[in-house]
Amino acid sequence: MTDKNIGRKIKFVRTKLFDYTQDYMAQKLSISQNAYCKIENGQVQPNYERLQQIADVFEMSVEDMLHINEKIVQKNCNNSASALYGVMHNHDNINALKKIYEQLLQEQKEKYEAQIEVLNIKLNSKK
Repeated sequence: MTDKNIGRKIKFVRTKLFDYTQDYMAQKLSISQNAYCKIENGQVQPNYERLQQIADVFEMSVEDMLHINEKIVQKNCNNSASALYGVMHNHDNINALKKIYEQLLQEQKEKYEAQIEVLNIKLNSKK
């Protein structure tokens, strides 16, 4: 994943799932807003520890944060006008989006597990 893709994913989660400002994130991470902006713009490659701190603010794993499928989340948002354009201020909306996100992650996990099972069956049948 390129620097810009990592930053784009972080920005997507920050703005579309949580409606947090860059100032808020910078404060939570104990860095300047300018330093945080450079992470989102891909000018600075965050190390794993910084990625973990960012993911902690979002209450998700680094892996989930970086592998979020933006198109699936956007497609499945019932309240797309408010949810997708960062005008959410209602905590209930944020919780609803988090629930949708968690459901989507579970669906993806189940698909991957099924694919792995099929591959294992194929590998075992060739022995």
